[in-house]
Amino acid sequence: MSSVKVNILVHALIWSAFLVFLLLFIPFYDIQLLHKPLLFFGMFLFLVAYYYFNSLFLVPRLVGQKKVVEFIVLTLLLLALYLYLSDLSGWMHMPDKTSVERILPGRVPPPPFKPERLPGQEVRPPHNPEFFPFKLSTGTVLSFLLVFMVSSGTRIIGQWLESERLKNKAEQEKSEAELSALKSQINPHFLFNTLNNIYHMSLEQSKETPETILKLANLMRFVLTETQQNQIPLAKEIEVINQYLFLQKLRLTNKTQVIFSTAGDMTTRHISPLLLLPFVENAFKYGVGAHTATIIDLALKADKAGLVFLVKNSILADHSHLESTHTGLQNVRRRLQLIYPNQHKLEIIKQENWFKVLLTIKWDQ
Repeated sequence: MSSVKVNILVHALIWSAFLVFLLLFIPFYDIQLLHKPLLFFGMFLFLVAYYYFNSLFLVPRLVGQKKVVEFIVLTLLLLALYLYLSDLSGWMHMPDKTSVERILPGRVPPPPFKPERLPGQEVRPPHNPEFFPFKLSTGTVLSFLLVFMVSSGTRIIGQWLESERLKNKAEQEKSEAELSALKSQINPHFLFNTLNNIYHMSLEQSKETPETILKLANLMRFVLTETQQNQIPLAKEIEVINQYLFLQKLRLTNKTQVIFSTAGDMTTRHISPLLLLPFVENAFKYGVGAHTATIIDLALKADKAGLVFLVKNSILADHSHLESTHTGLQNVRRRLQLIYPNQHKLEIIKQENWFKVLLTIKWDQ
């Protein structure tokens, strides 16, 4: 069954229940249903029409556009019209003596209280000023207020829920667009570094240049295909890191030592593509020197709780003044906030001779 049909069915059931509720109170009100059934259903249909007029027109057109004064004026006018019609028809008015005798024989209300008149004292009738040109009934007012509150409340709550849904959808689309933009910032940076390595190898006429180009082609295929996915197996991310390390080692001297160790479950866990590589790129960018002995130490561990990735690189003297929040790390920090909110911890530590990045990610339970 479609949502429209379900909505119509729910409204029909609610109005039927409201109609039964009114019918149960017929013995207490002189509405003459047995003699004028059209009168009863006419007033009932007035409430139904007001419900949808208020819900579909007044609330969205006036309250939704901050026209509160116009909304109040129109509501009061409709209330006055409803009270006037109720007075003409006797809708929900308390029964008089004749009506009570007809509905409940033998149950006539007692005569009104009359105070004793003392000698020489004039008894004045009570002053009952009429502020309205028609008789007010508690049942009439309460029935209108009930329909008013339900129609206004359901519409306002529905508009708020729809607004929150659109707001969340807009935030999600914004996050997805921002993630896509961040990936496009990471990928060219990664490819530029790799192409720069191949350029230096070609200048040296290295025999390993063809193999290096093949490795680059594999990486470009990964960038064009795998990065379109939200999650990839952790093993593929490790494969990318190994290929990157292979390309970097081709131009390194024996003064730079590269260590990459993994431990734990690398096959069943998934991660956002190219999330770990920027930390490795950053280590090579600022931790490699041609004439200075340096170490780049990478350690990756994954278990049932989450992932821990530690990147350590030596600090060179000519790079000691650089800030730790480079562009690549800023991008990946933002990606972590979008993909793993409240599920990650990123620590960037600068010591005397070491620059450390420690990333902890908790898996979704």
